Amino acid sequence: MGWMYTHKPHNISAKEFLKDKFTWTDSKTGAYNRVLDCSIVRLREAYLAVEYGDADGAKGVFGLVCLLDYRPNDYYNFGYKDMAEEMGPYFYNCPERILELLTPTDDEWALKWRETCWKVIREKKEKKTYFKR
Repeated sequence: MGWMYTHKPHNISAKEFLKDKFTWTDSKTGAYNRVLDCSIVRLREAYLAVEYGDADGAKGVFGLVCLLDYRPNDYYNFGYKDMAEEMGPYFYNCPERILELLTPTDDEWALKWRETCWKVIREKKEKKTYFKR
């Protein structure tokens, strides 16, 4: 699973690009993915909540992490590496609002990733409270 480099027009934000890239519908089967929300953290990590389903309706929402790279002087000026939560990505800065959109799962890797993301959120809140004293 490597990086994908492509041309992203300058008038389209990385967030808009990713939403468009990961939203699709298969006209034959009715299967679909739809990005519900996307958050870019530190310009290098994107966290997406992606709804999936088929012609019968929504089946669930999973987390997707995309690492981002920018090469403004190249035609292929935008790079991303996408990893579904089931792949156990080692990036845990997912915002609460994204995690709250995800539906329950029993996938071991996804559960581990979600728990670590929640732990990072708790630790950031505790640190913020500590420094306010």
